[in-house]
Amino acid sequence: MRQTQLITWHRQRCNCENHIKELKHAFSLNSLPSADFFVNALYFRIQTLGYNLISALKLIKLPANWQTLTLKTLRFRLLAIPALVVKHARGLWLKINHAHPYLPILKPLVT
Repeated sequence: MRQTQLITWHRQRCNCENHIKELKHAFSLNSLPSADFFVNALYFRIQTLGYNLISALKLIKLPANWQTLTLKTLRFRLLAIPALVVKHARGLWLKINHAHPYLPILKPLVT
């Protein structure tokens, strides 16, 4: 390996602490729900599955500058927006305000 490749590889290893911090704070893994080991293991697996699904969403569907955002930021920008669910023509439709600032990013996710 060249020296610049080695430095880049080493800096990416330090990002692991950010992933652990995201799991602890955004996915409520800072405290476990039970004293039973197997219940906590199941809880941890469910939370890591959710984390992996959010990571896949960021990598596959979101633009490159959104891939580094935390779950809290994604929640406030995309997931917790006011909308109206309407049942019409044998389907469910999501009505969102046309003035929403992140509507161009949200449209490809819904279709």
